[in-house]
Amino acid sequence: MNCRLMVLGTALASIITCAISTAGFAESLQTCTSACYPNPTEDCFRLKENGSTQGVAAGFTWLFTQFGSAPIQIPKSELQLQFRVSDDECNRGNTFINLDNITNAGPNACTISTTVSVGSKTIGAGIVIPAQLFASWSRRADGVITLSLMGQPFESYPFLGFSNDYLQEAWGGLVSAVQFGQQSSLLVTTNGCIRYDY
Repeated sequence: MNCRLMVLGTALASIITCAISTAGFAESLQTCTSACYPNPTEDCFRLKENGSTQGVAAGFTWLFTQFGSAPIQIPKSELQLQFRVSDDECNRGNTFINLDNITNAGPNACTISTTVSVGSKTIGAGIVIPAQLFASWSRRADGVITLSLMGQPFESYPFLGFSNDYLQEAWGGLVSAVQFGQQSSLLVTTNGCIRYDY
């Protein structure tokens, strides 16, 4: 079954149901880390910041530093400022970074849309954030932060979608873990491993 981004806006329940019915993670955090670092292999989809999404890069770099102050509550206005988002279309609440978990909530699941550059093409992309977002977190000795959603109901996982069939089938799906440092982030999805360099 193919879970495509093009229906996210009109059939959110259908896309989540599709993702859950086909869930089965092909990759783990360990295999994705090996595939993407230090040099990405063919099993890692590498995206590089090209200047079009500087707010994302700046936001991730800033968020990385906030875990050192846990426990901490981050007002949504501060997140908007750091990620350079003018409107809160998802109407999310404040983010709580506790000693071993991070939480954020909104009235409903919501899709955040963007684009990614792949070669000479611009591809639509988006991530569905569940109404209640909860992830455990830990810090490695080198400072890299890992957020994990493993062990939760699949309905509680974010969903990463692409408008391109190949990218969706190869790299999209439910997001089980995110690992990020000062220069790059790693996403582990149902279908693959994605490295994003700031």
